[in-house]
Amino acid sequence: MDSMDSEKLKEKGQRFQIQTFLGIIRKEKALKSLRKILDLGCGSGEEAARLAILTGAAVYGIDINKKFEEKSKDLATLENYDGSHLPFADNTFDAIYSFHVLEHVKNVHLILNEAQRVLKQNGIAYFGVPNRERFLGYIGMRHKSFYQQMRQNAIDWKYRLAGRFENRYGAHAGFREEELEQMLGRYFTDVRPVSDLYYNAKENYFSSIFRFAKKLRVEKKIIPSVYVLAIK
Repeated sequence: MDSMDSEKLKEKGQRFQIQTFLGIIRKEKALKSLRKILDLGCGSGEEAARLAILTGAAVYGIDINKKFEEKSKDLATLENYDGSHLPFADNTFDAIYSFHVLEHVKNVHLILNEAQRVLKQNGIAYFGVPNRERFLGYIGMRHKSFYQQMRQNAIDWKYRLAGRFENRYGAHAGFREEELEQMLGRYFTDVRPVSDLYYNAKENYFSSIFRFAKKLRVEKKIIPSVYVLAIK
C-alpha cells in the first residue's frame, strides 16, 4: 500500500467517523444547534478540518501536537493544549468530538472535568476509545497494512500476558464500555452507550459479524472500539 492510497483510506475513515457521529446524535434525538464544535485531540488538524466541512460549524481543534497542517488552519481554528486546562471559557461549545484520545491522556478525570466545563448546557460530547475487552483490534483500519495490524495486536498481547494491558503502562488498551460510561457519569447528566449504533452503521461485513456476535452475546470481545454519548 503506497502513501497516497493510505491517505485516501484515512480520509475515508475520518469521514465515516464524523458522519456516523452526526447520525448517532440524530437517532438519539440529541442534535442541537451545532454552531461551535471542539475537536478534542485533533492531531495534525485534518480531522478538525473535515469536521468543519461536514458540519458547517465553527470548529476548534486542540492537541499537544506542536505542528498543524497549514491547509487545515484555513478551515478550523487550531490551538496547542498544555495537557491540563482547556484554553476556552465556560459554556463555549455546542458539541465535543473526541475520537481515540482519552487512552493517551495521563489524567482522564481532569480532561473530562474540563470538557464538561467548556460545553454548553445540554451540549453533546461524543467519545470513542479502544475497547479494552477486545480479543483483536485494528482490523478495520484499512489505511494500515495487514502486517501493521498484526504487529500492533502482537504488542497488545505482550502487554496482556505480562498483566500490564492498561493505558498507564503505555499499552494502547482503552476502556471497557461500562468503564467509560461510569467515568462520564461523574461529569455529565445523561450518558448513553452508542456502540451498537456505531457498528450497525457500518455498511460492510463487520455489521453482519457484529449482529451475529450480539446474538451470541460475545460482541464485547470482537468490537475494536466503544462509543459513548454524554449530554451536559
